[in-house]
Amino acid sequence: MALNVGGLLALLAAFPLATGLAVARNVVLTHEDQRALLISDENFYVPVGHSAVVPCPIREKFPTVLSNAEAKLYWYLAFPGDMSAKWIDGGSTYTRFVQNTTTGSLAMRNLQPVHDGLRAECWVHVSKDDKRDDRYLVARYTIVVQNCGERDDLFRNYLNPCAYGKCEVVKPWEGINATQLVCRCLPYYTGRFCNVMVGRPWTGLLISYAYNVVWVLLFVGFLLYHNIPKKRVALETLMRKPGVDVDKVLQADPERKNPHTPPQTP
Repeated sequence: MALNVGGLLALLAAFPLATGLAVARNVVLTHEDQRALLISDENFYVPVGHSAVVPCPIREKFPTVLSNAEAKLYWYLAFPGDMSAKWIDGGSTYTRFVQNTTTGSLAMRNLQPVHDGLRAECWVHVSKDDKRDDRYLVARYTIVVQNCGERDDLFRNYLNPCAYGKCEVVKPWEGINATQLVCRCLPYYTGRFCNVMVGRPWTGLLISYAYNVVWVLLFVGFLLYHNIPKKRVALETLMRKPGVDVDKVLQADPERKNPHTPPQTP
């Protein structure tokens, strides 16, 4: 539900000053001298050597805030390693990063391993002109640069974006010290990350495994044949029944011969 500016300022006033203290998940806000409310803190995955666009969720969660003429949107970038930082406002550009003046999103181009761990924060200024009463909404992203990863025993490897294919990191540009993640797709799959199915994959799978399926069916049939119970014949049906004169039966039917009668001499 959207909040008006007055209600949002009242909500922010209930939070303590972020002067080096934790605001969410025990993480210190980058701008320590302002009163700010951290509304989201997420990881954002980008394959090495690829580009991406990071949205500012404050626009969707608090649309009335940015409709206010006094509200201003900034992006704060805290780089790993030396922990250098850079503010980017509407229309400004910093090396590989540029802010879209229409949507407020941040475009990132050709990210490299050095950008792994970059913290990108969307700051929206929602206070009056009085600088002593500054209020901010902050949405934070931690950039994770995907490099295929080294482990292959995980249920889901978040460093490998290739859905159905082999993940590799190559140097596609000669003379440039830059790498790029590529996916070598399995048959019947295509797309940058091998997540698009083409053709008839199930037919190919059935053909490739048909030989093994035939052997399995033959083995199962052999087991069933030798384990099906045979029809049993009672012994009394093979013996002479009591009270029956066998000689009379043979005389009535001369063609029937008794195998137990010895041959007669002429």
